[in-house]
Amino acid sequence: MVVQLYQPLIGTSEKKAVMRVLESKILTRGEELKKFENEFAKLIGKKYAVAVNSGSSALSLAVKAIGWDKGDEILTTPFSYIASANSLTLENQKPIFVDIDPKTLNMSAKSAEKLITKKTKGILLVHIYGLPVDISGFEKIAQKYHLSVIEDCCQAIFPSSKKYLVGKLGDVCVYSFSFNKIVTTAGEGGIIATNNFKFASFCRSLRDQGRNNRRNWLCHVVPGFNYRLTEIQAAFGRAQLKQICIFINKREKIAKWYSLNLKEVKGISLPYNSKSLRSWIFYYIQLNNSFVRNRLANELKKAQITTHCPQAIPNFPEYKKNGYQINQYPKTKQAVSTILELPLYPDLKYWEVKYICSKIKEIVNQIR
Repeated sequence: MVVQLYQPLIGTSEKKAVMRVLESKILTRGEELKKFENEFAKLIGKKYAVAVNSGSSALSLAVKAIGWDKGDEILTTPFSYIASANSLTLENQKPIFVDIDPKTLNMSAKSAEKLITKKTKGILLVHIYGLPVDISGFEKIAQKYHLSVIEDCCQAIFPSSKKYLVGKLGDVCVYSFSFNKIVTTAGEGGIIATNNFKFASFCRSLRDQGRNNRRNWLCHVVPGFNYRLTEIQAAFGRAQLKQICIFINKREKIAKWYSLNLKEVKGISLPYNSKSLRSWIFYYIQLNNSFVRNRLANELKKAQITTHCPQAIPNFPEYKKNGYQINQYPKTKQAVSTILELPLYPDLKYWEVKYICSKIKEIVNQIR
């Protein structure tokens, strides 16, 4: 039996949506895109949403829109997908990595405040594994030091809720619709969400070669990019959005299955049981040390169970070259050397989860 790490749920509604676009023969800049943006903005409780071709593109435009300058220092996490820090580096800002809280795996507000200097102009928050960061802590810091905030919500899509504190602080929020996310726009996609009309208008122009959004559509008012989302992707995304609560509930159920089957296994720590809601983008376990983690990953691979070991941004060559060292972030170093991400997608069955867990127990007991 082969168990994939990710697998999108594609049903009749997505197929009908794609056919609807093909039959219309309008493949770009159409009504599907506008409707998708409006529906997403309503879902998360924002005034404006600007869809683009990836979460990375969304981050790039958000950083440009918020107005951080060359040389500005921006607080962010070293425990994230590299796109978050790249969005700053490519704009010649300096990521200031804040070591994580070992329980939540999110950047620590207490540690962040100690790193603030006169050059600090903003915070790029990342909600790792769908668990909201310490919003109240970072809100106090942002207000005290007059810092603007971008929220990277790429792992944390969830309908607007007073209980789910994502998208509540950021001047701009960014989401991803990649194939491994809770909602996908047929493989790749992203969106910028904000209550700021100027930010939304700027991003809307920049994603389409810097075009004028109002009068003369053919007038390019600023240098821009081709970051457009197609009509097929938008239609596919609309079909997925209608099922988001189903997807979220299924993922939560699967996470509970994992926790139930692994809670008694010695040498394994389960995800932090926070009072806050979590958007279960991934399920992970933490082992005692890197040797056990790596051995477990290799043995599961032999059993045709796909897993993933996370990386720390300071470990990548470009960041090492610029002076970042993983030893500066001991809690992050510990996390990336001991965490293992397990398969999680809506179609995963209970017997498959039980099979994965039985293999994990068997292998860990052999290693011990």
